[in-house]
Order: sequence, then C-alpha cells, then structure tokens
Amino acid sequence: MEPVNAIELLGVTKRFGEVVANDNVNLTVRKGEILSILGENGSGKTTLMNMLSGIYFPDEGEIRVNGKTVTIRSPKDSFDQYPDSRREYYFRSAGKRTPEFKTGGKRSQRTDRPLWF
Repeated sequence: MEPVNAIELLGVTKRFGEVVANDNVNLTVRKGEILSILGENGSGKTTLMNMLSGIYFPDEGEIRVNGKTVTIRSPKDSFDQYPDSRREYYFRSAGKRTPEFKTGGKRSQRTDRPLWF
C-alpha cells in the first residue's frame, strides 16, 4: 500500500483580475517532511500559503489533505483539516494553566498583570 501524502495541491490556480498569481501549481508534502518555498517577490509564495490557510480560495485545482479532497474556505476550515497531537495537547492543557510571574512572582511594571511563559 502506497503511503498517503499529508498535503497535495493538484493544478491549483489563483487569479486576481487579469494577474495570475499561481498557475497550475502541483505540490506534494509527505507526512513528517519539512519544506520551504523559495522565490522572488511576487512569485506567488504567499498566495499559495494563503490558499492552504483559508485566506484565499483557489480558482482552479484541488487540495487534498491525508488523501482526501478538501474545501478550505476559511482559516477555521484550514485549522480543522490538519489534526496535530501538539495542537490538541495545547488546547486541552490551556484551561489548566495557572499564571506565573516572569520575575520571581513580581508583577510587570508596564501592565501590572501576571505574565505567561
């Protein structure tokens, strides 16, 4: 059985009026892989990431997460597509945190509020 890719972009295109920011982009990211996207200013890097994060919606093409075609229309949709044990741990433990003071229990001189760390 072939491993399922974490993220796949297939023929993704994004236009702003007559300007084509991304034209027929194909990208595969395997589970556990760390990649960087490099390019000159105006080459479409941010637009591509904005489509994955739900800021923009692709005009053409398909986005797959864990082998399933998904529709990402908002940052919440994007967030819900990428389950991550660290994210789940963070949200489960966030309500259990207690404020601690950065300098031996002293309050911040600027805000007079406890600081989280």
